[in-house]
Amino acid sequence: MRKYSKRKLIIFHALILLLVFTFSNLNAINPKSTKNEKAWFQTLNKITEDKLKKGDILIKKDYKGISPVVKAQKLFIAEMGSKYSAHALIYLYNGKISECSNAKKGVFIGQISEYWEYGLLVYRCTDNIPRHGAAKIARSWAADTGESKNISYSTQHCFHAWTNSSAFGDKGKERARHVARTKKWPTDEMMCSEFVTYCYQATDPPAIKLDAKHTAPIRLEDYLNKASNFKFVGRIHPVKK
Repeated sequence: MRKYSKRKLIIFHALILLLVFTFSNLNAINPKSTKNEKAWFQTLNKITEDKLKKGDILIKKDYKGISPVVKAQKLFIAEMGSKYSAHALIYLYNGKISECSNAKKGVFIGQISEYWEYGLLVYRCTDNIPRHGAAKIARSWAADTGESKNISYSTQHCFHAWTNSSAFGDKGKERARHVARTKKWPTDEMMCSEFVTYCYQATDPPAIKLDAKHTAPIRLEDYLNKASNFKFVGRIHPVKK
């Protein structure tokens, strides 16, 4: 197999990223499509914060059309996932969440109230053991305040997700086994949905059988809608505090 230098790989990925954003900018978000999904979102069962449970997966919906994640995900194909799913995070307790965010440059503990401007989809694992295990990992990997000192956010993994499959192959299984065995992160860089997926691979067998490294938010949502061990709980609009 031909080997490429690190410089050539960087150039290749930069060209892929340029292609994604060029395509996205030339093809703005369809306002009719946005309107239709916003209307669909409003038909979903609405829940309040007190109904959330430890380890719930939250998917942020962004209908403003300016998010680079939303634009890039126009190139993805997902039967039961939406390009408007821009971010993934894990609920902990008492309004606290754990997430891997570009804004804070890594994994950190935040407040769900920070997302008062957005709607969130709520998915729950039907097995309490992996759900509680995911919450424990999400808490232990995160910085309490400010920037994460352990894991940094990776934009590179974001566009890797487009050029690679999220199918649970040998490398994905190897990283999942590492998390289950050591309870440590397999890479020092990750994106939001990759972080959530790893948290649900802390138990054996893993509750989410995807290659975390290549799982974009749209693919995570698609998986959760199809998986027999997850259920959709409802939508939530956090209260501003």
